[in-house]
Amino acid sequence: MRRAPRAIIGSAVLGGFALLTAGPAAAAPATPPVTAAGEAAQYGFAFADQPSNPSYVANARMSANSTGGTNTVTRYRAGDYEVRMPGLGATQGGNVQVSAYGDHDNRCKATYWLPLDGAMAVGVICHSPSGALADTQFTVQFQRGSNDPQKQSAYLLAHPPVSGAPDARYSFNSGGAPNTVTRTGTGAWSVDFGSGFTKLGGVVHVSAYGFNANYCKVRSWNVRTADVRCFTAAGQPTDTAWSLRYTDRHLPNGFADLGGYVWANQPSAPIGVPYSPDARHSFTMQGGETNTVEHEGTGRYRVRLNRIPAFDQGNPVATAHGSSTAVCSVTELFSSGSSSAIDVDCQTPSGTPVDSAFTLSHATNR
Repeated sequence: MRRAPRAIIGSAVLGGFALLTAGPAAAAPATPPVTAAGEAAQYGFAFADQPSNPSYVANARMSANSTGGTNTVTRYRAGDYEVRMPGLGATQGGNVQVSAYGDHDNRCKATYWLPLDGAMAVGVICHSPSGALADTQFTVQFQRGSNDPQKQSAYLLAHPPVSGAPDARYSFNSGGAPNTVTRTGTGAWSVDFGSGFTKLGGVVHVSAYGFNANYCKVRSWNVRTADVRCFTAAGQPTDTAWSLRYTDRHLPNGFADLGGYVWANQPSAPIGVPYSPDARHSFTMQGGETNTVEHEGTGRYRVRLNRIPAFDQGNPVATAHGSSTAVCSVTELFSSGSSSAIDVDCQTPSGTPVDSAFTLSHATNR
């Protein structure tokens, strides 16, 4: 299998952001294609559950592809992977979010995504808290455009992470305004989604981007803005590239009412006592149902998304939230009666469990 390029080669610049290209022969078009609001969404997600296997088909119970293709995973060295999503690589663009998976303190991020042999090739790299490459299970979600432009959604890639307008191929806004990024300090940025965003709700996910061991999180978001923070493996603020996705009342799949999400905003809630998240930031495909979050111990949480089948081609990602240096990831997905139960763990940069708020989205295909 031919692998996507290991680095960004032959970069051009637009609005202060480097354009991702597949090599010297793939020059950036004069007018990058922009996914129009209302265009049918493309999406793919995968669960890479065999971290030391050189090549395999992604776990079918937690993977899907809007073109019907079979997603595959290739391991190139310890902690360094590529997920291939057939049929999704007609053009460059879209958005990727990644979450480490399993009971450990490793963290994972995207390194690239670009068309290759008709597929979308998504690079993922995973590190231990020390910054060493580490074989790790992970979940990955790819989205292009929006399945429901009437509902607020946006995404962008800040590469490089400077102030300006992101590359249009990797930027989408359901309100029709351009997304803009403002660097507010070392490792700190504010995103403005524009005047088309008029209500507070939904959830924001952020993944660091690149081959280093840096990681990122969402500090906060409001009606039309979101703040991002990024850190070195040791937890020091640092400028690094990142990818952001915002969704409200829908998930990045082909159907507006499948899946669910929560903003778990009570990190120190009483242990063993489930609470219902703020309804503006809690969604389930079964209208009227209430999601719950339970604090199980320091840095350990269980989210229940009511009446959403756990393994019906579903895929969760988690992002730490707040001003601390905490990092959060998905530990386990399992069935709990007629609902999905998703465990999330949060740690300090060194891997010590710590209470933290987080966002979690579970996309499904059924």
